[in-house]
Amino acid sequence: ENKPIFARMPSGQIKQISKQTISKDDIRQFLQDQLQPYKLEKILNWEEVDFAYATKNSRFRVNAYLWLDGISLALRKINSEPPSFEEIGLPTH
Repeated sequence: ENKPIFARMPSGQIKQISKQTISKDDIRQFLQDQLQPYKLEKILNWEEVDFAYATKNSRFRVNAYLWLDGISLALRKINSEPPSFEEIGLPTH
């Protein structure tokens, strides 16, 4: 069964971002390609696994976990440039 893809908007609202769907097999294949087998086993034993994933243009933090209807993923995009001290409210001197 294919599942829709959701994202958390800057407002905090979660909404479907694409008509494209992803299958359980696609998720499992992605994890098999990215993780050592023992980490996939951890997920199947109701443990969470965190890891980094990079494409040519982007980097992500990934949280993989077992949910009621199968393995789920939460991805958070990592900015290529860290925020400035001013942007995060730290003193500059």
